[in-house]
Amino acid sequence: NIMFASPLMAVLQARKTGLVGALNPIPYPLILANCLSWIFYSIAIRNFFLFWGNLPGLLLGMFFVLSMMPLVDRKTRIRLEVLTLALTGFVVFVCGFIAFIAVQDEDIRQSIIGASAVGILLVYY
Repeated sequence: NIMFASPLMAVLQARKTGLVGALNPIPYPLILANCLSWIFYSIAIRNFFLFWGNLPGLLLGMFFVLSMMPLVDRKTRIRLEVLTLALTGFVVFVCGFIAFIAVQDEDIRQSIIGASAVGILLVYY
């Protein structure tokens, strides 16, 4: 998941200058939600390599979103807020509640979480 680190220098530059410029912050909530969903999946399948591989992406996604909030115009900030809340809410609801609480069958649980993770990744691409 090193690809999620690719905007780091541009985000740091935007934070330094206070200018977003041509930087598009809309994919950042998708990075956050994608890595969060794969972390849920790693827990479901008990794969700690997958967990540790996605934790940096989750933290970077949060850093990117939080860094852009004060720098973008009001319309973009609202879009970032809505997208971040909707995507993370979806992941927590589907992966956290439905899969871990409502579904008792482990195979079905893993399938639901895995499909959610793949779906968010497809939206990202």
